[in-house]
Amino acid sequence: MGASGVTDEGQGVRTAVRCPDCGGTAVRSVGQFLLHGRELRWDAERFCPRCAAVCCDWGQEAAPRDIREALLTTHGPARLRLSAPLTDPAATLAALRVLREGSGLPLRRTRELLDELRDFGLSGTTVEMAYWRVRLAERGVAAETADGHRTRPTGTDSRRVRRLGGGAGGSDGGGARGAVHLRGRSRRHTAARSAP
Repeated sequence: MGASGVTDEGQGVRTAVRCPDCGGTAVRSVGQFLLHGRELRWDAERFCPRCAAVCCDWGQEAAPRDIREALLTTHGPARLRLSAPLTDPAATLAALRVLREGSGLPLRRTRELLDELRDFGLSGTTVEMAYWRVRLAERGVAAETADGHRTRPTGTDSRRVRRLGGGAGGSDGGGARGAVHLRGRSRRHTAARSAP
């Protein structure tokens, strides 16, 4: 297990894993980030220095379970709380719309999430909570996120958080996805090895 990092735009973890191609030790980097400050994205890369195999996977919206679990294990959960109670019916409706549009959940479950947000706040990865904070702010609902590092203005268990990962793509990483797997030496890695 190795280094990890957090920025205002993203959060990542780097770990050592077994290379499926040669059995050597590869480096796997996974993360979540906000593209253009509001679009939730995830990525995963694996590079094996022994056989030079490279694998890249990425997607929009909710990250796959293993990526979320790695981020939550390393960095801990962040919490999203409303900055002020929702006393205005228009603000309540706006928050309900944000949760419904962003999660793709049925209205009944969305109302339950709104109640949780009002009463206790919601938790998930730092980037997921930043995503929801931005989405709420776009509709005029002030919220703030807090994690182990800081509080940024604008108690849910991991099963609930997973559904709140963002986007209507679903909890399996849905939305647009892509993957690239290269075997052998790429020009980039060959050039890096031959440089003095």
